Amino acid sequence: MLEDIFNVLLLRDHNTRVVVISVMLLGVSSGIVGAFLLLRKRSLMGDVLSHATLPGIGLAFATMSALGMSGKNLPGLLLGATITGAAGLLTMLAIRSTTRLRDDVAMGFVLSVFF
Repeated sequence: MLEDIFNVLLLRDHNTRVVVISVMLLGVSSGIVGAFLLLRKRSLMGDVLSHATLPGIGLAFATMSALGMSGKNLPGLLLGATITGAAGLLTMLAIRSTTRLRDDVAMGFVLSVFF
C-alpha cells in the first residue's frame, strides 16, 4: 500500500508520467492563451465558446440517436459542437461589426442565447 503511494508520487509508473506531462502542457498552453485573451479584454471568450458548443452536442446526440446510430459517437458529438461553436463565434463577430455594441455585450448576448 505504502509502496504504491511512493510509486505514484515518484512518477515511476508510465501512465502517471504521461498524465503529469500532459496536464503540465495543458496548463502552460491554457495560461498563455488566457493571458492573451485577458490583455485583449476577451476573457469571456472561453465561456462563450463552451456555452455555444452545448446545443451542438445535444443536437448531434439527438440526430445520431434518431438515425439509429450510437448517440455517444465522439466524432459526431465533436462535429456538432464545432458547428455550433463556430456559429456562436460568427454571431458574436456579426453583432460586433454591424452594431455599435462593445465586445463584452456581444459575448453576453451569445452566452445567453446559445445556452
